[in-house]
Parts: sequence; structure tokens; C-alpha cells
Amino acid sequence: METKVSFQKYGINYGIIYGAYSIVVLLLSYFLDFSTESWIFGLVNFIVTVGIAGYAVYEFRQNNALVLSVGQAVKIGLIVGVIGGLLYAVYMYIHYSMIDTAFIENMREEALRSVEEQTKGKSKEETEMAKKGASFVASPFAFATITLFSVMIKTVLVGVVAGLVFRNDR
Repeated sequence: METKVSFQKYGINYGIIYGAYSIVVLLLSYFLDFSTESWIFGLVNFIVTVGIAGYAVYEFRQNNALVLSVGQAVKIGLIVGVIGGLLYAVYMYIHYSMIDTAFIENMREEALRSVEEQTKGKSKEETEMAKKGASFVASPFAFATITLFSVMIKTVLVGVVAGLVFRNDR
């Protein structure tokens, strides 16, 4: 008798792993004072994201009698992104609201300077609206929300690709 394997379990487990990885990287970058803006860091982060979400799909397939549909892979990728992204976004909000408040302040000041340069010669209303928008985007809440959606998009795309690669509908 064949047992059905739940794809949710793999999405949740690897989502927790992804969230923990992301939190550890943020903490290390803060405590070791290294920039996360280099292309090398971005490449490593991309590889780890692909590895975690892709491996969740692969492991599900291995434990599901080698049967996998693209839909299941996409769902696993989405669950990894939602769980991992939520964990990371909540911690990121806490981190930038309470621990590293200077980062958000520096980002806000830089955004406001940029707005002032770009709105020279424009009306005061336009300048003020642009400043309000820049201040909102440079807030811990907006930063965490944008991160959540970007993680979800990345992991869904990994799920699609992994589903196409590992697909076996027997």
C-alpha cells in the first residue's frame, strides 16, 4: 500500500531553515560589520536560496516514490518563501526597529537627499510627496514587507524550475 507524502511538511521545514539562515546572515553582517551589498554576497545568497528551496522539492520527490508535479513543486517553493520570508521579515522588523536603528536612519537620510536632488525646480507639493514616499520606503515595516515579497517570488521561481527539472508524473 502506497502512502501519500505531504508536500506542506517539506515547505514548512525548509521554510524554517531558510528563515533561520537569513536571520543568521543578518546578525553576522551586523556583528561583523560587513556589507551585504557586494555581488559576491548576492551570488552566495542566491545559491543558498536556490539550494534550500530546490532541495525541499528534490527531497519531497525522493520520498514520494519519485513522483512530482510542477504544481507540487511550486506549492513547496511558495510555502518555503512564505514561512522563511515571514520569519525573516519579522526578525528584520525587530532588528531595524530596536537593534540597528542607525541603518534605517542612514537609509532614510540618503533617500531624502536623493529626492531633494531629483526634485530641484519642482513644486513644493511634489517635493513633499516624494519625501513622504521615500520616508515610508525607508522604514522597517516597508523594508520587511518588500523583503517578504521578494523572498516569496524567488522561492516560487525556484519551485517552478525545480518542478520542471524533477517532474515525474508517473
